[in-house]
Amino acid sequence: MTVPRPILRARLARAASIAAASMILAALVTPPAQAAVPASTGSISGTVAAAAAPGTPLSAVSVTLYDAGGVRSTAAGLADGHFVFGNLPAGSYRLGFESWNRPGNLLTPYWRGAPSLSTETPIVVADGTSVTVPTVLIPAGATISGRVTHDGAPVEATSVIPYDSTGSALPIVAITTDADGRYTIGGLWPGTYRVQFSPAYGIAAQFWSGKGSLATATPITVTAQQAVTGIDMKATSGARVSGTVHYNGSDPTHRLVDTRILLQSPAGDVELYATADSTGRYSVSQVPPGDYRVHFSGPGFDSVYYGGTVFPTRAALVHVSADQQVTGIDGTLSDEAVITGTTSYVYHGLSQKPVGVLAYAVTADGQRATVGAATPDSLGRYRMRGLPATKVLVEFTSSPNVSVDLLYPAVSEYWRDSPTAARATPIDLMRGQTVSGIDAILADAPRPVPLHDYSGDGPVDLLTIDGTGRLLSYRTNGRLGWSTPTSKQVGSGWGAMRLVVSAGDWDLDGYPDVIGVNTAGDLMLYRGNGHDGWLSAKRIGSGWGGMTAVVAAGDFVGDGRPDLLARDAAGRLLLFESNGFGDLATSGQVVGVGWSGMTTIIGGSDLTGDGFADIVARDSSGRLLVYPHTPAGWKAPTVIGTGWDVMNRILIAGDDTGDGAPDVVGRDASGQLWVYPYTPGRWGAPVRIGVGWNIFSWVG
Repeated sequence: MTVPRPILRARLARAASIAAASMILAALVTPPAQAAVPASTGSISGTVAAAAAPGTPLSAVSVTLYDAGGVRSTAAGLADGHFVFGNLPAGSYRLGFESWNRPGNLLTPYWRGAPSLSTETPIVVADGTSVTVPTVLIPAGATISGRVTHDGAPVEATSVIPYDSTGSALPIVAITTDADGRYTIGGLWPGTYRVQFSPAYGIAAQFWSGKGSLATATPITVTAQQAVTGIDMKATSGARVSGTVHYNGSDPTHRLVDTRILLQSPAGDVELYATADSTGRYSVSQVPPGDYRVHFSGPGFDSVYYGGTVFPTRAALVHVSADQQVTGIDGTLSDEAVITGTTSYVYHGLSQKPVGVLAYAVTADGQRATVGAATPDSLGRYRMRGLPATKVLVEFTSSPNVSVDLLYPAVSEYWRDSPTAARATPIDLMRGQTVSGIDAILADAPRPVPLHDYSGDGPVDLLTIDGTGRLLSYRTNGRLGWSTPTSKQVGSGWGAMRLVVSAGDWDLDGYPDVIGVNTAGDLMLYRGNGHDGWLSAKRIGSGWGGMTAVVAAGDFVGDGRPDLLARDAAGRLLLFESNGFGDLATSGQVVGVGWSGMTTIIGGSDLTGDGFADIVARDSSGRLLVYPHTPAGWKAPTVIGTGWDVMNRILIAGDDTGDGAPDVVGRDASGQLWVYPYTPGRWGAPVRIGVGWNIFSWVG
């Protein structure tokens, strides 16, 4: 067996040419070294002026030069409005302009008036050339102006903050009202804005017009250079929300003076806090108009929303009008429940730092709310307090919302090794109860490992079993060719295997592995070492002699760990999950029936582009079908090809073409090996990459 003959002949001819050229060069006298020629440099220069007065240069402007890597240089405080950037290598550049007196209503454009860097026309500088751009005329922008008053009197020093249509505050010079309560926001591009007023202490902050949050604020639309006036604020002292926190328990150490009250808008963009006194009474002042959830919590207590629920979506909303005094917003707290345990995760077999812990309250219809969180100590021990009397799920996670420092992320899971909330075991908490022993050991999150890169050089490798039982490796170059002209033997005695599958990184150690079923029906794991070799062989299952197909399914259930599918004699498709350490975590769950008519089943690659591994199968008529699957279940299959019955071996080895998408490899009856480039919904022209491959009993 060889790599394609034309490729091999070309390589031999090229090698001979290189050898001959080397002999000629060795006979020549080495020429004297030449002095290095410095690279040519260029420059960009120009002048900045206001569009309203083109003959008057602007000095209160900063100019920023951008190259392909971002900001290259900035010039500020321009003399006579002139700027120059020198010592520039050949390339494309962009310019940005920032007016120091933007409240004076000058826009901050990019070159040629572009509103953003991505829309700007680049300036091309050739070697050694100086580019002088035409005078940059900074146009006037739109303005928004108004007045802030309180009981008819002007309010000075009120901060005025404009927000754009994305909800981001504009990065402009601070704007405050003058002695007469007046303000002007200048330098605005056409668009939609919302304006917030934040007066001094004693007056409630609000958005125009009289709204308490950004989500409910009235939008202001401006056109080019439009002057929008009358955006006034009639300041109020603010509303007040008050009530009493009650204690439903008998612990004398619990003090209501430590309880905390949170008023939060439904969108979460307004939050106001207060603490109760020794009798449980509280008051929140300067409350902007709007609707609010009220949350009660405290040390030693559980937590609850106004209305007696732990779910924010079910909390009773408290409506607050301007200057209204809202009373009777009471809450009742009980003794906290507590969960304790120990956590850790394992990376390459070594115990690492502990992971964070979250608790969720759950309802029968699947709703959930975060009711607790904990960060373990250096030994992995945690104590999660303040939990309500309800059913909770406990998740162990290294997600960013839990403060833990991990060298590598861990795969999140729920208590008792459940990969998803739907399969997790709930804990039914009671008031004042402490539940111990809620422990977890997590596997490290899988890093991207090429499915078939057994040599560790990056591109796909193909493994084969020949007639003598030798396991051979053929390295590709990732561009429809071969990196070496011959194979490498990486094993022997493989002729005794009934079924073999390239399993990807089955044990999550960073290297692809192989799984096989021997004649005794044992399921064997062969751990790759990343250098065309094997670390060890391990039996991970028995009784597999009745299986007619074994499929590396990728992460089939969405827990970050690879899984196996197997077809039994009845045509059922069974799911076997891994535990992340190289062993099976489940004994086989039926996830499909009627698969006995399929002559080939392949898995482990995403052919639909949805981010989840798909299953590909060929039926008895030669059709090739994709069965998309997500952790939520199967989607409808799609026919992606016909006439595939001419192939006696089909596999998806990874990206053979270098385009980032997995490709399909097929061997026909004559022993020719073909690559069929594939992107979601489209085939490329097939390319023959080998001949004589019919001597192999298995290719994978």
